[in-house]
Amino acid sequence: MTTIKEKEKQNFKEMTVKQKFSHLWEYYKIHGLIIVLFVSFIIYGIYSASKPKIDTSLYVAVVNNNLAGPTLDQITEEAENYLHLDPDKEKVFLNSIFYFHSDNDYSTNARRALITYVAASEVDIIIAPESEFANYAYNDLFHNLTNQLPTDLYTTLANDFYISDTEYEEEKLPYGIYLHNAKYYNENYYFVRESRSMDQSDEEVTDEPYVLGIIVNSSNLNNSLDFIRYLFDQN
Repeated sequence: MTTIKEKEKQNFKEMTVKQKFSHLWEYYKIHGLIIVLFVSFIIYGIYSASKPKIDTSLYVAVVNNNLAGPTLDQITEEAENYLHLDPDKEKVFLNSIFYFHSDNDYSTNARRALITYVAASEVDIIIAPESEFANYAYNDLFHNLTNQLPTDLYTTLANDFYISDTEYEEEKLPYGIYLHNAKYYNENYYFVRESRSMDQSDEEVTDEPYVLGIIVNSSNLNNSLDFIRYLFDQN
């Protein structure tokens, strides 16, 4: 008596080459897919392990300023060159997703995200309109620049300081730098675009100065100082 297995073998022998390939594909395609996925996973793991890790050597969070792609790329590239970073291992990250004049949900999530990144010591610098910057400064998020800026930079930028007290310090001290004299303030519209809500017209908007501050738990203080030199063209 012919078994089912023997009958299948006989049928397979009688198939044309094209039919055999079609039969094998139908029978083994699930097994083949699993094998392909498994091999792909192994290859990706090897690639990820061997690929050089690119560290963020400077993280700049930009608030309420929609930097255009080409502008963002230009500033990033110039800053990386100025900081003498190895592009295969290090990068500057300018993040301009923190737009607080959008719908309520987006604004709320953007604010939470920024504070989360700051708490995790991922952010080195915040650039924000004065009204937003004032809240962060009062809550003691920024370095007192008197203790951080080199003498030459402190002297050069003294007239541009944002002076404030904080929740824990009544004395008014420099916690930020106004950007009106910075290189990109005059050269780049997008970088200094005024803070506005999405439904405001040009006539309803008043220019608000942008301020830069160094986060107190920044892990890239030296690069932050060099970035300030870059922005103000102070070699």
